[in-house]
Amino acid sequence: MAEKFSVDTNELAGLGAGTEDLAAYVGKVEAFVNAEAGPKDGWNGLMSQIKAPFEGMRTATANRYNQRQTVMYMTGNELISLANLYRDQEQRRSERIRQVSDTPVTAHDSFQQGDATTAAAHYTSDGQPDLTPAAHEEADVVGIVREAASWVADADDAIKWGTGWSPINDTFNKLVGNWAELTRIGNAYSKAGEGIAGAGEDFQTMANRVKSHWDGDAAKGFDGWAPKLAKAFQAEKPLTKVVKDCLDLLVAEIKKLIKKIVELIKKKLEEHVQIKSWSGALKALARRVPFAGNAYEAGEVIKMLYDVYNEAQKLVEEVQKAVDLVKSVVDFFSNPVDFLKDAGEKKLKEKLDEAEKKAGGGGSDEFRQLKKDLPAAFGGAFDVAQTPGGAYSGGKDGHPWADAQ
Repeated sequence: MAEKFSVDTNELAGLGAGTEDLAAYVGKVEAFVNAEAGPKDGWNGLMSQIKAPFEGMRTATANRYNQRQTVMYMTGNELISLANLYRDQEQRRSERIRQVSDTPVTAHDSFQQGDATTAAAHYTSDGQPDLTPAAHEEADVVGIVREAASWVADADDAIKWGTGWSPINDTFNKLVGNWAELTRIGNAYSKAGEGIAGAGEDFQTMANRVKSHWDGDAAKGFDGWAPKLAKAFQAEKPLTKVVKDCLDLLVAEIKKLIKKIVELIKKKLEEHVQIKSWSGALKALARRVPFAGNAYEAGEVIKMLYDVYNEAQKLVEEVQKAVDLVKSVVDFFSNPVDFLKDAGEKKLKEKLDEAEKKAGGGGSDEFRQLKKDLPAAFGGAFDVAQTPGGAYSGGKDGHPWADAQ
């Protein structure tokens, strides 16, 4: 049966140009990942274990998005080429009709100069998600300490006022690292995932729009090909969601760890023979009286905090399972397809159960959120596996209705 063929070259060229525009946006997402999705500073102590994995994940993600950009751009280019080919064939056919016809041809059949894109309006989207990077932040250790034992934070303030050094901030940064970095990176991946997924949704919308303007074998080939690329793009949203979830979980566990260490500090401070002098010191500070007279107490507390630091190392083990879980999620996100081939889903769930058990069981909001979002991420990995290996091809040897892929 002969193929039913029809095409509006302006619409097809508009789709191609719009697809190239989407590719340009995907390039911006890739640049955003390179700039914002990796470690910057404060990756000390506990966080030093995951610095290299996050650097590797940033590279893997940027490479994946670079490949997506290339496929998207080359597809747009192919669609524009098809529009030009169709237009050229139409012009040659119209010229033959004019040569044998005694009847004036219509304006549509008149010869038209130029590329098909010159008259085509780009297909557009509703607007891509914003990619503004988050401002740099330092983890607020003292704020957490103040919640657990306000007078301990007051003592830290007094030492900082007199010496210019915060024992609490310095101690915890060395022990744990700047966990505000974890929040920043989680938000960066979430934003990148929304951007890539949005590009996929826009591409599918454009592909649906052109259906009423383009028919034939090449069009049918595109109809079957486009959803695979769109779904691979859209899969990035649930995948990046679990990256953010696991980092939110780790931050929550770090904060719990800090509160436990604060209790240790509190106990040690209460054993300090000079503890009652702190109230007097704070009153003196309020009256802007120099702190130098309390140098002995400050020195004793600083020595005590170093002792606490050594004891607190043992408490870090309680967060280690959460760190191991983050490592598994990093492996999953960096290469979703290969990860799941090696029984990765089962292994990741086991890591999650181990981390939750080590955290005391019962399940925090962060654990529940990660459990809720994991199934969609595993489904997204399947869509990533179906990603087309290359750009759309409308045919071979100048025949857009032959061998469409």
